Amino acid sequence: MIRPHLSRLFGVLFVVLGPAAAAGAQVGTGSWLSIGPDGIGAILSLAIDPTASSTLYAGTDGAGVFKSTDGASTWVSSSSGLTNFSVRALAVDPSVPAIVRAGTDSGLFVSRDSGGRWALEPGLPGTVFNAVVFDPGNSFTIYAISTDAGVYKSLDAGTSWTAINAGLAGANPRTLALDRSSSSTLYLGTIQNGVFKSSDGGASWTTINSGLANLHVQALAINPAAPSTIYAGTTNGGAYKTTNSGSRWDPVNTGLVASSVAAFAIDPTNPQNVLAATDAGVFGSTTGGVIWLISKVAFVNCLVMDPGQPATLYAGVGHVPSSLGGLFKSTVGGAAGSWISSGRGIRNVSVQSLAAAPVSGTVYAGLLGGIARTTDGGGTWQGLLSSGSIIALAIDPSQPATIYAGSFGFGVNKTTDGGATWPSMNSGLLNLLVEGFAIDPAATATVYAATALGVFKTTDGAATWKAASAGLTTPNVWALAIDPSAPATLYAGTAVGVFKSSNGGTSWSVSASGLPAGPVFALAIDPSSPRTLYAGTASGPWRSDDGGGTWSAGNAGLSSSTVLAFAFDRGNSVLYAGTPAGVFSSANGGASWTSVNAGLASLAINALVLDSAGALYAATDGAGVYRLVPASSARPPIQVTGQHPPTRPVSPRP
Repeated sequence: MIRPHLSRLFGVLFVVLGPAAAAGAQVGTGSWLSIGPDGIGAILSLAIDPTASSTLYAGTDGAGVFKSTDGASTWVSSSSGLTNFSVRALAVDPSVPAIVRAGTDSGLFVSRDSGGRWALEPGLPGTVFNAVVFDPGNSFTIYAISTDAGVYKSLDAGTSWTAINAGLAGANPRTLALDRSSSSTLYLGTIQNGVFKSSDGGASWTTINSGLANLHVQALAINPAAPSTIYAGTTNGGAYKTTNSGSRWDPVNTGLVASSVAAFAIDPTNPQNVLAATDAGVFGSTTGGVIWLISKVAFVNCLVMDPGQPATLYAGVGHVPSSLGGLFKSTVGGAAGSWISSGRGIRNVSVQSLAAAPVSGTVYAGLLGGIARTTDGGGTWQGLLSSGSIIALAIDPSQPATIYAGSFGFGVNKTTDGGATWPSMNSGLLNLLVEGFAIDPAATATVYAATALGVFKTTDGAATWKAASAGLTTPNVWALAIDPSAPATLYAGTAVGVFKSSNGGTSWSVSASGLPAGPVFALAIDPSSPRTLYAGTASGPWRSDDGGGTWSAGNAGLSSSTVLAFAFDRGNSVLYAGTPAGVFSSANGGASWTSVNAGLASLAINALVLDSAGALYAATDGAGVYRLVPASSARPPIQVTGQHPPTRPVSPRP
């Protein structure tokens, strides 16, 4: 999940990213604790309880639903029963606010206890649901919009559903607006075919695209005081407006520098006040969209207005490769400078990589959009870099203030001052997708980088790089490991198996006898026995006892066959494996594995690391960082962190 630049978002966003667990909190052996960072992941959807506007629901991109009962001051997870945690749509029943519906990537879910528990709605064949709309005059009537199955309607509060797609073949529906003065009049925005209108409650549809130059419509809003006035937000085409129920559309982009409009909010007390959520921020108009003024907050996915206090606004921001997302609030109508981060308790950021400093409790997290650091075991987080999707992190063992960061599309950044500054260090680096690092422990200015174009090597601390890939039969290198007892010996995990170099990367040869053909996502060397090597593959963990000469499988007890990361606790002779189904441990060199997922909810794990006190940290794909304190952590462990396969680009608003 990777997205474009957003680094200038908010000056205060990267000061403190939110409190998590109390510093040094002990949670007991075998139990994980969510430790943040808070409020910096993508928010895809928002909904307000119409009877109690201090109660809000936020749908996240990977961590489910969160709920606030204090006007977004604090949030708690509210996802029990959800089977998919990418929540694209939320709607509160206007008559029975305890009923909430959530559109996800795996169907439509309903909660009948204010988000306490969710269940999948029966009778709906669609998979991805982008919108749910209640008829405000009769909440037994509900519309559900699925991009892969079309539009569905229920007349009995969701007990049964009927497809209403006559005339919509291939339309790819995205959003629905309902005329409050005539609930049988519906407007449907589609991604490929513009706007459709129905005057019979969805029984039939016709296109109304006159004047609409861009047919990728993802947002619609109707003026509550004049229902013939409708706003349409497009992808890469700005905003349009009709004053005659869609007979004719006109662009309304004066002052609107954004290209994509994801949502609108209209002041019910003064409908000339209109707000547009865009990829360049929230724009406001006091002239019904004739002229727009920016109020900041960028890459906004969703926008809602407090119905009782229209000056109070909430914006859900999407993260992109160069910065982060989050939930923001304004109490003065979105005026420039008025937006404040309001995501305390929302832990939905995708963490790609981890690195632990020699100081206990100090851990760096590579995020989709930057780097965060905790110095108290997750009690608080501080932002250090607000650009790049940080896939790899490595700390110089001789100079802990020197850290290397590898990203998707930005190459290598390096800090020598503990994270205060991060200059780009890409001279000679021919590929800017960096998946992993290996630092020579005997000469730490020598660093190897795994990239999508092979292995690169620097001998001057990343001032310059040279290709070191001779003998590799594939350019895709996803993991590196260096023999601590013989640093000229390296191993590379690639798209086709393991390769070995015995001469500091000058040449490589395949080292995969017995290893199944396919990608190797993670590598780890046993620090007590450097000829013992582990490879994380799509068919589980494999072990070599002869320096990569031959390999044997070790999958007993693993519920997931794919291994994306390893970590060694040398003090307790335990090997950990991170998988799409959580964390597993082995105390017998990988011969058998035990689930270590209490409190973790079997989340997908991108990286693992142990700090100097023996605490294990897990980077999850969408729910932040978790922390585990083993039974015995008196002896400082040595950690080896694996990397994961390249993440795929995703647009700010899928």
